[in-house]
Amino acid sequence: CGHRIFLWDIANCSQLNVLTGHRNRIENTFFSPDSKQVVSCSDDGTVKIWDAATGKAVHTLTNHGSPVRSLAVSPDGKWLASGGTDRKIRLWNLESGSLAGQVDFAQTVFFCGFAPDSKTLIYGTHLDPKIRAVSVPGCEVLDRFPDIAIPKRPPGAISFILRGNTVLVRLRSSSAGPFELYSWNHSEPLFSSE
Repeated sequence: CGHRIFLWDIANCSQLNVLTGHRNRIENTFFSPDSKQVVSCSDDGTVKIWDAATGKAVHTLTNHGSPVRSLAVSPDGKWLASGGTDRKIRLWNLESGSLAGQVDFAQTVFFCGFAPDSKTLIYGTHLDPKIRAVSVPGCEVLDRFPDIAIPKRPPGAISFILRGNTVLVRLRSSSAGPFELYSWNHSEPLFSSE
């Protein structure tokens, strides 16, 4: 079961497709914003882009070569980001599957996520308490979050909340764990659920 993705029609609780092709545990899955594609990453070292309607793999991205732990799709549907134990974060063109850029790090890439405008990718690395940011698609390192420290342990999930001219970044240590809210332009947390 850990090597397959099951797609369901939630309106009538019927199974639509089973996506098979990964050879090891699947770490993350996402739909593209238009729901026409599914993307997944796995401990087998690959990222796959699937056709949601047919269940067929359209692209298999093999550049990581070691477990891929983090994945994100940009809100505009153009970009896919992946990060893993090879200590790299890669930016891909979602439609073509071509590599658009990459950045090297000192540790495993533990999480990544796009800003609402799809022009910035933020990420964190295992055992590194800083949040980092790069431009999209140029992969130029930004000083957006120079001083935010991730408390206790790296987050398991990241999400963005857009309210007017304010962008909040929510970091959660696990699916059921506490979370913190950070303003896009400030290093101190605005709120902590702990």
